[in-house]
Amino acid sequence: MPRPELLEGITEKVITPCGNFYLTINYNNKEIVEIFARIGKGGNCGYVMLNALSRVCSLALREGVKIEKIIETLKGLRCSGADNKDFHCCPHSIGMVLEEHINNK
Repeated sequence: MPRPELLEGITEKVITPCGNFYLTINYNNKEIVEIFARIGKGGNCGYVMLNALSRVCSLALREGVKIEKIIETLKGLRCSGADNKDFHCCPHSIGMVLEEHINNK
């Protein structure tokens, strides 16, 4: 599906062991069609990996992959910094935020 010229969206701040990241979720007719995740400064490894992950998620959404499948794939992932219940790794956090948004629509 081609990307429309204008989309509605929200941006949520997420606290992770790597620092704060910002997840933007864009909608078309109340369906999530793309996400953008940003952390830190451009060029560092975390920034690039999170940017790549959000691009792949957006591509999957545009190609018809169900949001629930993306959430299922991301939730449960852990990194070494996510060793307590207060912090979650970035992919898991994306899954959690997406799940909150589809449950609250």
